[in-house]
Amino acid sequence: QLIGKMDESPVLIAARPRFTWLKIAAALLVALGAGWWFFLSRQPQQIFTGPVRATLQDGSSVQSSADSRLEVARGFNSRSRKVTLTGTGTFNVKGSAANPFVVALGHTEVKVLGTRFIVSYLPAAATLKVHVSSGKVLVTDHDKPDSAILTPGMLLQKDSGRSAFRIA
Repeated sequence: QLIGKMDESPVLIAARPRFTWLKIAAALLVALGAGWWFFLSRQPQQIFTGPVRATLQDGSSVQSSADSRLEVARGFNSRSRKVTLTGTGTFNVKGSAANPFVVALGHTEVKVLGTRFIVSYLPAAATLKVHVSSGKVLVTDHDKPDSAILTPGMLLQKDSGRSAFRIA
């Protein structure tokens, strides 16, 4: 009896996409969150400009000149001890063998364990000078396979006229 009442042509029901707007919103939220995290992780934790004496979280200190800019990286002292300098600064670094102190100077960096030294980095003039008062520092140029270890009394110079470090 039922078979006789059934219509012989099949009925097609269109499948509607479910929760499409919710999937799109979730993907946008994830992308925005990742972008925000990436943006914030690139921002420095602290910025010091002008003539200032800054004491950092690890106890190290920096005396910068009038035209200087010192940026302290996010996570300083917990993940790494990295700062970026433009201009001239006198550093008095507290020792930590497990966590070296790094001063980024464009494509060159100065790595120390505990020492007192002066850095002058002027990107506009393409000049770099590092003078060590006590301890030891490693200066590395990431553009060229050039590095130098400096001990007390040594002066390293680099300028646009010469591609290699000069040490006196």
